[in-house]
Amino acid sequence: MAKMEFFLAEFNFEKASIEGCTDSGCESLILPGACFSWKSSSPLVRVQRQSDWTIFLWGCARHKTEEIAVYDVAHEMAVTLAEGGSLLQYLGNLEGAFGAIAWNENESRLLFATDPVGMTKLYFGESNRKIVISSHAHLAARRLDNLAVSGDGLSLLFSIKGIPAPYTVFQAVSVLKPSELVSITKNGRKSEKYWSILESVKPFQGSLEDAQDELQTLLEKSLLRIRTTNLEPLGLALSSGVDSAIIAALLVQTGIPAQGLTVGYDPTTRYDETQAAVQNAQQIGLPVEVLRVSDEDIAGIMDLATRCLPEPLGDATVLPQLLMTLAGKGKVSSIIDGTGADNIFGGMQKFTAERYARQYLKIPRFLRVGVIRPLLNTLPSSRKSAFTDQVRKLQKFVYGVELPGEDQKVYWSRFMSRELVDGLISPALSPNSHLADQILLGIRGEVPPTFDDFFTSTYASVRGTMPTHATQKLAALQYASGMLYHTPFMIPGLIEFALSLPASYKLSAGKNKLVLRQTASKILPPECTTRKKATFSPPIGRWLLGVWKTEFMDLLKGNTFFNTEIIEKMLSDQASGWADSQWELWLVFIFLKWINEASR
Repeated sequence: MAKMEFFLAEFNFEKASIEGCTDSGCESLILPGACFSWKSSSPLVRVQRQSDWTIFLWGCARHKTEEIAVYDVAHEMAVTLAEGGSLLQYLGNLEGAFGAIAWNENESRLLFATDPVGMTKLYFGESNRKIVISSHAHLAARRLDNLAVSGDGLSLLFSIKGIPAPYTVFQAVSVLKPSELVSITKNGRKSEKYWSILESVKPFQGSLEDAQDELQTLLEKSLLRIRTTNLEPLGLALSSGVDSAIIAALLVQTGIPAQGLTVGYDPTTRYDETQAAVQNAQQIGLPVEVLRVSDEDIAGIMDLATRCLPEPLGDATVLPQLLMTLAGKGKVSSIIDGTGADNIFGGMQKFTAERYARQYLKIPRFLRVGVIRPLLNTLPSSRKSAFTDQVRKLQKFVYGVELPGEDQKVYWSRFMSRELVDGLISPALSPNSHLADQILLGIRGEVPPTFDDFFTSTYASVRGTMPTHATQKLAALQYASGMLYHTPFMIPGLIEFALSLPASYKLSAGKNKLVLRQTASKILPPECTTRKKATFSPPIGRWLLGVWKTEFMDLLKGNTFFNTEIIEKMLSDQASGWADSQWELWLVFIFLKWINEASR
């Protein structure tokens, strides 16, 4: 436990004594009716006491305004509560990736909340009159003496590559929703939301040029608020795309000391981004370090990464990025990541698919269903070449485009089909393959009909994809390395601004992220905005059939979670290159490895 960043808190409203962490490398704070434990000298922990209140702040919280960015948030929370103020109101002034717990030992009153976007997850459960809260699902489950796997949680993981709140992979453990504050006393509990996207977004009134100026200003202020006072520069996870390039340029322009970090594979793949990332950095004037990782390097980091995951993670790029993060320790103070720009500015493939669908459906149905789809299905679909990868994408598109209205709306957000989920997961777990669709449609249903389809899809991405998938890799990187990650695009102000823009400012004439690209063109050399981005897709198939093969086969033997025959067929097709299931197989592998580790 002490080898990773973690916290575990337990509360008993009868004020019974609670034992703290006894492992070496742990710290504990024991109070009447409460106990907090965490890794010694953790950069993610701030503890403050004021009167009867104790504040435990996990992660990185900061004010939304630049002028007071350096204030001690944990201290301010404690003072606010001690003076009878509202934590709900105070939280509304914050941004960043954090979880906050407040305990009043005199009143036996517990408050806990997560950040506005849900970047940091707080896992919790209740048993035998005790409440457990943790940074990791398995630590909470162990403390509750209940490691039973949830069929619904597993179904969600394989349906949409992440598990939305309040579900988790365990039956006894729940997780807070983004911007949720829970208050618990002996008399009951109350849940409140302190930030509502829909209530905050107002239609943008300016021109596209005005939007570009506003975006640049918001990004600059966001970067200034995360500037540290350490001697080391800020790190920047640098890809070949415009998202990290515009951040790099703004760091240079504002005079914030920064160091680019990028990672590639050895042997290389056609998805390698390092050459383009270095070219971007050179054009911008940002120093950059390149790390190349071998399959053996990936195998060597796998155990550490698995132990540090709060839950099984659908994104295998956590492995090379963890190696890059560890290589940056001692050279950079923390790392900035461009995650979130695709979600809020229309850069995700599902946005493009939704727009193409309207045009494709103009083709007569007998041609679409009777000719095009059967023809595509006769072709191999894998990531082995550019052609077969395009076939893979087209096969998914021509299937999804024929689905009825509501099914089509959620299909673009699904990772696996309902049929595959039903066949893959053991019936004994009673997985509900319809649950993911119900949740996704529920999120879309929150949007009033006065908003257009593109706004609704963007809102669903922010509320669905970001907190369940996109952000969890960054949390895992922090827990495994002790390095803070910052995401300037994933703050309330940027999200509200992006959602306020008309669709034409984001998607136009076959281009996505229009306002972001045009803003970048003002401050970046032309090469940085026109260079085609290489998808940072890891060679999972190569790893599964190579350095992980023996371990994967051992984990599959006698497992009670999955239909092994289907998995063996996926592996066979993967090896032949006929079909590509490497991401599905990764999820099976990481779940089995993680649950095996969690059960020890």
